[in-house]
Amino acid sequence: MKKIITLSLLALALAGCKTDVKTSITTDQLTSNNHSVVDGNILVQVLSCSSYEDSRLESRSLIEAKAKVASILADSEYIECYDKQMKSYASFKIPVGVGAVGNDGSLSLNNDVFIFSSNDITLGVVLNPYLLKRMRDVEESSPFSQKIDLNMTITLNAGEKPIPTTVWQGVYLSDNENNVKQKPAMMTVREGKDLKKVVVTLSDVASSTLMTGDIAIVGWSPDALIQSIKASSAKH
Repeated sequence: MKKIITLSLLALALAGCKTDVKTSITTDQLTSNNHSVVDGNILVQVLSCSSYEDSRLESRSLIEAKAKVASILADSEYIECYDKQMKSYASFKIPVGVGAVGNDGSLSLNNDVFIFSSNDITLGVVLNPYLLKRMRDVEESSPFSQKIDLNMTITLNAGEKPIPTTVWQGVYLSDNENNVKQKPAMMTVREGKDLKKVVVTLSDVASSTLMTGDIAIVGWSPDALIQSIKASSAKH
């Protein structure tokens, strides 16, 4: 049975600005050479689910949300619209790729969002170039040229493989999803021993890296990071 990743994109359809993405994966998925395709549940906040003129009809904001999500996320599937705590949300599903990078460093970007690891990298994120182009097209078509503000939170759960000791950079660290910006970590080592999960929220810098088409590497093996810093210093 496919494991489920929950992604929450708020206000995407209304203004194309704020995009909050929340994912939950296991170390086994992340480190597997056999890449997984897991379900992603996207929540888009809308003004209402039904029309104020006729509750049997979809609201205009829901119709617009469905059209905009479909234009950005080609493989999305509309699930439902519901009310919660005085707010309305449209729910969608998309496939998300998870797995380890091969020895040649190549990434198989068959999905819009891909979360990966390697021998040197505990956790990295990359967006499909075609997704980025669709996002740019939506931004350019906005009457106010509004940018999509990407915010991503990843909950990494220990599976059969433990969470490794990691140097986290450009993120916020937490131990629960209710307080995701608990501890800012510009360059923080967290021991993996007995760690059941870690909640990682990308900083604005890491999010901007994704939006420019680059890979956001937020979790490093300590030894690999030291070697990377030495190699960079040797070039200057």
